[in-house]
Amino acid sequence: MNKVNYKTIPFNESPKLVMRYYKAEMPQKGIIVFVHGVSHGAWCWSKFVDFFTKVGYACFVINLRGHGENDIKDIKGAKLSDYLTDVVHCVEYIKNNYNSPEINIQYFKPFIIGHSMGGAIVEMYIDKYSDEVEGAILFAPVTAGGMSLRILTTSFSIRGFSTLPTAFFGKKIFLSISNFFAIKNKILYKCTVSKADLEYSRKELCKESIRAMFGLWDFELKDAPNIPVFVIGSDKDAYFPIKSLNETAAFYDTKPMILKGLCHDMMLDFEWEKAAQSVLEFINSPEKLKNDKDAFIRNLKNKIYPDKSK
Repeated sequence: MNKVNYKTIPFNESPKLVMRYYKAEMPQKGIIVFVHGVSHGAWCWSKFVDFFTKVGYACFVINLRGHGENDIKDIKGAKLSDYLTDVVHCVEYIKNNYNSPEINIQYFKPFIIGHSMGGAIVEMYIDKYSDEVEGAILFAPVTAGGMSLRILTTSFSIRGFSTLPTAFFGKKIFLSISNFFAIKNKILYKCTVSKADLEYSRKELCKESIRAMFGLWDFELKDAPNIPVFVIGSDKDAYFPIKSLNETAAFYDTKPMILKGLCHDMMLDFEWEKAAQSVLEFINSPEKLKNDKDAFIRNLKNKIYPDKSK
């Protein structure tokens, strides 16, 4: 994993929760809040926060209860709504303490990014608290409103069975062919993260709340919020492929950015910079996506995948 400097900040008392704060390395342009997915923690965003702090964004990376630096005991019985509460407290803390000696940054409404289950939590967050953020990035997200039967079809596959021991029991076996890190390459499964990142993930991944995972089946959302929402994923994602990304983007009246060949954990993939650069393009000009989604996605694809024949 990339080595980045961060400060661990407690932001809630019961359960006691901590997040990581990464200071912008150049004049600050804004704030980004990161929300991880199933069995992960703040650690999984290491490459991204290194990338974004270098271009001027202060980054706050939440550890949901029972994950990362938090007490694993607090994961027991946790619901998606509990994780939503964790995110609410995190954003409130930043808003109320941005000028404290501990943080000492210029305040902007943050952008919020959620990966996988974290995407579902962000969907729930902007459903109620969209006024608190500048925009949202749904990063390989759970389909808007829930996975429905997809939760079964993705679980009962070779990659799915290779993922379940981690999610249910915290066992780190078969990770190289799991839904997290592998794509289907013809009839075989290909791991698309480095050996070092795979071993680090093996060390850090934890069991997940079964109650929270089953909450991904179906969760209620109102109408799409009036903020820019960027949906990004991969055509090879084992959990949320093109059909899911299109469904989620349609709910938010936008168009998804679909990358080529990345695994579900795009922030750890060999080609993670394509994902990071895509997110940066959105954060730098969110209104361009909101005002003309087709032109924004077309131009973004041309930047990420330039036509080498010209």
